[in-house]
Amino acid sequence: MKRLLIALLSLLLVTANAAAQPKDTLRILAIGNSFSQDSVEQYLWELFDAAGMPVIIGNMYIGGCTLERHFKNTVTNSDDYAYRKIVGGVRTNTPNATLSQALSDEPWDYVSFQQASGVSGEYETYEPYLEALTAYVRRRVPATAVFMWHQTWSYAADADHREFPRYGKDQMQMYQAIMGASRKAVSAHHFPILIPSGTAIQNARTSSLGDKFNRDGYHLEKTYGRYTAACTWFEAISGVSVAGNAYRPKSISADVASICRTAAHNACLNPYKVTSFQPAAKQKIRTPRPDIHRLLPASGVVKTRIAVFGGSLSVRPQSDAAKQLWADALDAEVTTYGVGGAGFSSSKGYSLQRQVDTAGVYDIYVLWASTNDFTGNKECGSWKDYSAADGYDASRLDTQCGGINYCIHKLREKNPEAKILFFTSLRFFTRDSGYNPYSTDANKTGKTFAEYVQAQKECCRYHGVPVLDQFSIQDVGIENFERFYLSDKLHMTEEGYRRIAPAQVSFISRFDGEN
Repeated sequence: MKRLLIALLSLLLVTANAAAQPKDTLRILAIGNSFSQDSVEQYLWELFDAAGMPVIIGNMYIGGCTLERHFKNTVTNSDDYAYRKIVGGVRTNTPNATLSQALSDEPWDYVSFQQASGVSGEYETYEPYLEALTAYVRRRVPATAVFMWHQTWSYAADADHREFPRYGKDQMQMYQAIMGASRKAVSAHHFPILIPSGTAIQNARTSSLGDKFNRDGYHLEKTYGRYTAACTWFEAISGVSVAGNAYRPKSISADVASICRTAAHNACLNPYKVTSFQPAAKQKIRTPRPDIHRLLPASGVVKTRIAVFGGSLSVRPQSDAAKQLWADALDAEVTTYGVGGAGFSSSKGYSLQRQVDTAGVYDIYVLWASTNDFTGNKECGSWKDYSAADGYDASRLDTQCGGINYCIHKLREKNPEAKILFFTSLRFFTRDSGYNPYSTDANKTGKTFAEYVQAQKECCRYHGVPVLDQFSIQDVGIENFERFYLSDKLHMTEEGYRRIAPAQVSFISRFDGEN
């Protein structure tokens, strides 16, 4: 009875704390073991806090827990878990908790799954348990909750773990096995997000720190080791590069923190492949400010200067397949200010508002809408937000429409002669409303994705800004998207960009006075 009272009181305390959180708070739950403890319990909250993103973090902990045991716990409603929770930077621990208790404790936005480290490279140990476990969880979380796969790390080369012989006691053999198994898990279960901690740690091992990221051969070193994993979780979930995040533990030097962040960032860019460290002066690191880069026409003659603002869809390396075609076809210099995770809302990453503030004078400005305002549950707003119609009410800058109107207003101040063009959001395939204009699948604000796209067009109509309705003319649907999208179902491949690029070139050329 005493043990039950302690558990109930702990749950009441964390629930009361959670009720005081902002409505846009991200809620992340890990169903794991000591490897999720290494990843989320120490520094992840601080990274989100430094980025201005409210977050609640939960970890359902059983040391060494396999997917099989997690599944069996759902059958028996076992109270073997320690439910660790971080709210407002304060960590609490509820012992003797059940998985069903944790799942009902918060309206979780993200839920992660993982296999025990020793068998993480053997996919045959995943099933049928992973399928049954995800089905159990899906019935108990909001329909909008995003499932994630946590790719864990291989052991140190000198580890004496009893499971290491499964991989010939070879670190890279274990790493490759984990890569193969995690690929299968992501593909079989359509996980929208992969958290590549395994690759981040392997990347970091190629740095000057060497193979010193484990305190006992398998668990992470408690400062820079755990910080590297936390950085990986931050970027994988937020979509914002961790490279310039201001937070680092006091016990870590600035140089070591840079290694950790770079290893994590490179893992998010290439989750199944090791990216070896180069000398610091040669590293090309994206930061959470405009990652300004320029593409020049093959002719070498620049007639038009174009600036692009947006989220990850406008700035990922694959997008250069489209933008280079703009440059060549229009004899244009194309400068990208976009930042992964950005939206029009003033509180969505390094917003398009902030990008526009940093921009110079160009002939054409392209505002390329992302999916982030919708997926981040930012209010859609209306065409009146932050316009002459409401007296430029700054309190509306947190809405998608307020952000659009701000950007158009500021760009016209920068260069009244410039042409402003608008690209609507592209489709995405992690949920029905991401591609279905008739879907009733709404986000937490009660709006569907199609309503966000329609609002984008209404804002532009108010300002007289030409719109390329990419959502409607993309010619990619549920039947063929796998050919044009990466496995995350959010971002396009180079082939996907080449598919939309001719429409973009044709649209821009109508307003380019030089062509």
